Amino acid sequence: MLVIGGPIADDGPVRLYTWSGDPASAPVVVQTLTSPALTAAEAVVTYPGTRDVQVLFDNGGQVINGTTCKKLAASAQSFTDQIVHLP
Repeated sequence: MLVIGGPIADDGPVRLYTWSGDPASAPVVVQTLTSPALTAAEAVVTYPGTRDVQVLFDNGGQVINGTTCKKLAASAQSFTDQIVHLP
């Protein structure tokens, strides 16, 4: 299982982990990513048959026309992504 974890705030490193799902086993860090500024990691999408994953980031902390993205109407909010090739 692939798990994503990052800071509570909209800035800081994000880590991708593998985890067996067994509560007695600790997740293992696979890769550390630098988040785009003022974003928060929200999801990871796997692509079967490849070592590529797509990490989706919420642009909530970014300012758009004087308003932070998270305070805009839902239809005006945005996300960004990164494609990551896992080792």
